[in-house]
Amino acid sequence: MKKCTILSAVCMLIILVGCTKDKENLAEEMKNQVEELQAKNAELIKEKEELELNNKNLSEKSESYENHIQELSVRNAELEENLELYSTGIETEAKIIVHKLETVLNFEEVTSDLPEIYKFPLNDEVIYTAQTNDKINVKSFIEYGTESYIRVILPDNTTGYIKCKFNPYINDNFTPIGKLTVDDKQITILKMDDSFCDFDYPNLKELPSETSENVCELGFVSSCVKSIAITADYNWVKIQFNEHEGWVPAKELSRGKGGPVIMDPATSVVWEFVNCHFI
Repeated sequence: MKKCTILSAVCMLIILVGCTKDKENLAEEMKNQVEELQAKNAELIKEKEELELNNKNLSEKSESYENHIQELSVRNAELEENLELYSTGIETEAKIIVHKLETVLNFEEVTSDLPEIYKFPLNDEVIYTAQTNDKINVKSFIEYGTESYIRVILPDNTTGYIKCKFNPYINDNFTPIGKLTVDDKQITILKMDDSFCDFDYPNLKELPSETSENVCELGFVSSCVKSIAITADYNWVKIQFNEHEGWVPAKELSRGKGGPVIMDPATSVVWEFVNCHFI
């Protein structure tokens, strides 16, 4: 009986040892599976991040391509619109320079000297005469040989051309001549060959900014000074004052006579056809 008891105890011990080893093996196996799953999850997270990055890059490229296509589409439309214009230029051997210019001629209060609109530049075919209360959109300014025209969209959405007496772009005025970094911003500088007089500003500035260093004292200026350039926003003008060159706020300048101080392209066109009737 005692032997049977001992034998039973031994058997139980063997079973317990076996079960413990099985549990240890199972735990080790589960640990390995968890580590494998964690490694796989890390790989999936990395793949997801790479896919998201690739998707972002593709989106940026797609947006860039779409913008480029849109720019090409706009350029193509401009070329198509001007195709007959250039064809006429070839026939007349006229030099053509087209400047993008968008403004509106509002003839709401204009009752006389309303302009005629031609089918093409250098063409006598009148397709429309502006009427009081018309609002005509200007789309570009054209130097057509020695003549000047604006391309306009008429009330019926057709295209026409109005002959101009004044050319603000003469001598390459209002065309880009460089860039400057001012107050941590890059600005475009345009050529402007003009003159101003009878204005009062304390100092000539080195750069087009109130915070810029002073080049020299300016004060009241009664004699005419020559301008060299203007910022693309038309806020600052570069002038020659005695032996110095520097910048003055456009709002401080004067021509010593009536009319707009800064005769930029849009102002020139509106002044010629609209505002000159109100003086």
